[in-house]
Amino acid sequence: MPQGAGLDEWPVVFFGDKAALVDSCIKQTIWEAIVQGCCPDKDPQPPCNVWVISGELNSSCNEIALALKTCLDQLGIRIVRQLATSQMINIDLSSDGVPAIPVMVCSNTPSDWAKCFDSFKGAHGPCIIVATGSLLEEIHIGRHRWMLAAGSGRRKLGVTISNDSGPDVLKGIGLQSGGGAVIYPDGSVETILRSALFATSQVGGAGQSQKYLLEPCGNYLNIPRGLTQGNSPTSVVSEWVSLGDVLAFTGAGISAESGVPTYRDAGGLWTKYDQMQVSSLPGFVHDPDQVWEFEREFFSLLDGVQPNAGHAALAALEQAGLVKCIITQNVDGLHQSAGSEQVVELHGSEVHGVCLNKDCSKRTLMKDIFASKDMWGSDDPAVRDEMREQLQRILRRSSTPSTSSSEDESSSANLDEGLEKGKLDQSKVSVQAQAVDDCTPVTTEETSQQITMPKLDSSSPLSRSSSSSSSRASSPRQPPPKPPKADALHRVPICPFCQRGVLKPDGVYFGEALNTKVLQQATGQAKKAKTVLVVGTRGNVEPARQLPLLAKKIAGARIVEINPNETLLSKHADIRLRGSSAAVLPEIARRALILRGAVQIDTAT
Repeated sequence: MPQGAGLDEWPVVFFGDKAALVDSCIKQTIWEAIVQGCCPDKDPQPPCNVWVISGELNSSCNEIALALKTCLDQLGIRIVRQLATSQMINIDLSSDGVPAIPVMVCSNTPSDWAKCFDSFKGAHGPCIIVATGSLLEEIHIGRHRWMLAAGSGRRKLGVTISNDSGPDVLKGIGLQSGGGAVIYPDGSVETILRSALFATSQVGGAGQSQKYLLEPCGNYLNIPRGLTQGNSPTSVVSEWVSLGDVLAFTGAGISAESGVPTYRDAGGLWTKYDQMQVSSLPGFVHDPDQVWEFEREFFSLLDGVQPNAGHAALAALEQAGLVKCIITQNVDGLHQSAGSEQVVELHGSEVHGVCLNKDCSKRTLMKDIFASKDMWGSDDPAVRDEMREQLQRILRRSSTPSTSSSEDESSSANLDEGLEKGKLDQSKVSVQAQAVDDCTPVTTEETSQQITMPKLDSSSPLSRSSSSSSSRASSPRQPPPKPPKADALHRVPICPFCQRGVLKPDGVYFGEALNTKVLQQATGQAKKAKTVLVVGTRGNVEPARQLPLLAKKIAGARIVEINPNETLLSKHADIRLRGSSAAVLPEIARRALILRGAVQIDTAT
């Protein structure tokens, strides 16, 4: 191993107090990752030495050393030595060739902290810091500035971060009693044992900061080679992506970062419109004029919205041959605008209208629809009668009974049985959009064929999720079927190709069956994926939310969730990267392209 790696390349494990370290020794999981990280490529794992280092040897050091000896012997920790910083002169912690794990016991005395910090030079394993009282100190880990806080120092963390006026971002982690954190050299962090306060400053001066509560996610459990040099959840995901066969599964979050309005949150369109009147087939048939009024407003909100760095990163990875397909629940066309070509739009496209004339069924761009004055309405009675029949026909189609909950449970049970036997009839996949996400669940093309989507996760998509401040009520009841209003067809756009077909927004409406070919394409891609990037979705739209789980169950795919918050899919993720897609995806793309040896592609907007 390279000499003198210190805090520049190794992960740092920070415990808020002695009790947290003792608890971690009993549970052992984090120590398995620590020991593995010392010699990640050796089997069997060689023994490791642990050095308990402090400004002075005291009862806290004795208790920590005893806990390590008692609980960690089976992990290969044979020798636990205690050393005062005054004894550290000219001592190489691993001079005997045995990997050394330094455990630094820190008080709130600045001189004590400085002496202990210097002792890490020459360490050859992950570095452990244990606070023994109030702590608020800045250190450098990798190329990043960190403020470590524990005890009463935790209460001062937010103010300290906010007042920072340094030239670089200052990050901080504040641990409560019994809590811990893993800080990686690339600047990422995850909590262990308990939640912790995370804060970060913004470049540009004091007073600009963000802070939130960070929950444990267990990434360290799934990092190959453990807590070794240069290793982090982001680096591991980048390695997986560099191997190719990546499926991206995206939701409303990635679009919201570009400024696409969400529907249920404060100021959303559902506060102004009745969603069942403007996004259901009965509502469209009865008053298509109101639906198109809604569409005009939505289109005006989309006007000027551009793809963000997250969209661009996925397009770059597709261009390099790593991302094979993007399955999106979004309807805004931003993936295509960013340059992605292999895009499956589960819920259709709000940038197109589709002709309801079954002999035509062509699509027209929304911008052309709203730019035209000649496309709206007809004075020809024969054309209006034909348009009225088109509306009645899709209303009759929508009144077909949907799958019952008992049938859903039966199909789920049959799926589990089929998977155990190694068989799965993929031609049976029901699909009516249970639209409760922030993307508009609106059709691709008219079809009467249905397939039944196996339910791999029985968690209710309508249950409360910490990722959302919007309503978690069940999907509203559709309005009863009513014939078209007498004057409605005078102000409805007509297909410019056949000049006889009603144009309908090309999306899957509430309760409407998904397009068979689209869903078959999506499930086919899921069955081939080796890695699934779940980006910006709450995981509460059926049947879309089952696709990443299908990839994991059938293809053994790894699931990577990229989201600022916990979701209904979080428990299924192998690694969770907390953050916006515009911040996380470009870094993954940059690293993956370097590992792949591909030409670097600009992922900036």
